[in-house]
Amino acid sequence: MRRVLVCVMVILSLTMAGCASSETSPSPAPPAPISAPVSVPTYPQVTVGAETVGPRATEPVVVRSVRLKAVQSFDQAKTFVDYPLLAPTAASMSVDMKFLQAALLVAQRVGGDITTPVPVGAPVVEFLYRGGVDNMIINQAKGSVDDVMWRFPGLKGPGRGPVTVRGKQASLSTAPNGDDTLYWEEDGHIYVMGGRISNEELLKAAEALQPLK
Repeated sequence: MRRVLVCVMVILSLTMAGCASSETSPSPAPPAPISAPVSVPTYPQVTVGAETVGPRATEPVVVRSVRLKAVQSFDQAKTFVDYPLLAPTAASMSVDMKFLQAALLVAQRVGGDITTPVPVGAPVVEFLYRGGVDNMIINQAKGSVDDVMWRFPGLKGPGRGPVTVRGKQASLSTAPNGDDTLYWEEDGHIYVMGGRISNEELLKAAEALQPLK
């Protein structure tokens, strides 16, 4: 009887010790918080002309650039258009500058007759890069400067001077928000690069653009 009682007491003591240890042991670390959504640049509303026909003739045509699609890989971005897209090599950028998102930008009429075609250029593919507090954006489209530059009011015109990029004459300007912007035409396409990075980094990335494989 005594032996049985001793066994019972041992079992109880072990059980209580297990409960105590489970109460005092630290709980597993919570999962890492999900990263906040990537903040993407917005494009202003721009007046690109006046209506020429219909009951709204002579009224201004106001448009804005909207993101029709947004993806997180170059392979998906290549399905946006039927021409080769260019992206800078990793070696041409700072270590912490990473590709985040690609988007297809289209012009959308603000108010007025939405059935009338918008009198501005072709869709634009936008690449967004981010590294710490720095960022870089690459816009590319098939067409001329006029097809794209309406999205960047205040850039076209006198800038900080012409430069040569990839053997082509380019313009380097400062946007109203203080970001440097570089744009040029090459083989029937227009490229606009800008962001919160130095001129040297911007030009280095532009020179290192390569077709996506």
